[in-house]
Amino acid sequence: MRKEDRDQLNLLTIFHYVLGGLTLLISLLPLFHLGVGILMLVSPETLDPSSSQNQDGLQFLGVLFIGVAVIVIFVGLISGTCMILAGRFLNRQTHYIYCMIIAALECLSFPFGTALGVFTLVVLSRESVKWAFGRGTPPPAIPTSAPPL
Repeated sequence: MRKEDRDQLNLLTIFHYVLGGLTLLISLLPLFHLGVGILMLVSPETLDPSSSQNQDGLQFLGVLFIGVAVIVIFVGLISGTCMILAGRFLNRQTHYIYCMIIAALECLSFPFGTALGVFTLVVLSRESVKWAFGRGTPPPAIPTSAPPL
């Protein structure tokens, strides 16, 4: 593999680690909503002590808050972990198809995921990189000396 390809794979590895870590961190932001939802479900009278009719509505809203927060946290943790794994696999030059799939899915995460996904797809589509991952045909040999004239 060319030095240029290796350098670009190293950069993509770092960017996958960074974006994966940021995704993991951001996915924990709905913990506040989870806490509010649990408060609404367990003790609705603390939020609205004046009326007992609104307590059923608050409990339903609490279940909704909990459900949405759990889904967002779960999806964020899974996607961040997948990005970090893709960075690890890019560094080790293994699991070519997995890296391609994650790069394509990253394109849905505008703007940083889109840029990272497109650049990853471009680098992974090169023949020399495919060969380094154990796929494709080997690159042509570069002659070491020029033939005599």
